Amino acid sequence: QWANVVDSNQPDETYLKDAHLGLLPAVGEGAPYPELKLNLDSVVTIVNTKKGGIIPITREMILFDKYNVIRQMAEGLGRAAASTKDQDAYNVLTTTGNYTLNSTTSDNDIGANTAATTFSPKGLNLAFSVLRTMKGRSSGEYIGVNPDTLIIGPRMEVFVKQLIFSGAFMRVAGATDAAEEIGTGTDNPFQGMVRKLIVSPRMASPAYCWALLEAKRAVFCQNVWDLQLLN
Repeated sequence: QWANVVDSNQPDETYLKDAHLGLLPAVGEGAPYPELKLNLDSVVTIVNTKKGGIIPITREMILFDKYNVIRQMAEGLGRAAASTKDQDAYNVLTTTGNYTLNSTTSDNDIGANTAATTFSPKGLNLAFSVLRTMKGRSSGEYIGVNPDTLIIGPRMEVFVKQLIFSGAFMRVAGATDAAEEIGTGTDNPFQGMVRKLIVSPRMASPAYCWALLEAKRAVFCQNVWDLQLLN
């Protein structure tokens, strides 16, 4: 639902990381077009691997007509294949070493795109700001990330839905807080900002792990052969 599945016919594929050409310059009539600088140093290589296994079907299973057992084993193999692909994608998503972009290195304008942000109204607002101000490293131009998908673990489901699906905010203030001279609206601005909420047990480690991203843009899954069940 959130990874970009692409076809591949090579042992590995190379992708340009955050490769944005920047803004196009004005070109006069008859003037040559300038060559655009593309950062070829920041790349990611995805290596294809073959995965599979064999389920033995014994002569006794056929002799005693254990068709139902054989069918369940075949279904289990299909589920195992799907789970393997799923886990590979979540390994990329939950590896903290993959989050290295920072405002101090001009990768975005606000904050650091790391795994250190706690989920809260303030944290979610920060995450949206970090992603929407992301820039290409060579051009310094905004790359136009539009976060629309939030992926969470099961323990966060109730609290996240309460924040992003509620129609109104209820402000909680301490006893010593001063009264505001001008009030604020009670409508929930987070409602509708997240178009797809995915709850997965694979986000349960570490506890209360969450990720905000633009679907089909952050993670690529290469497909060489579709799942094959052979007898």
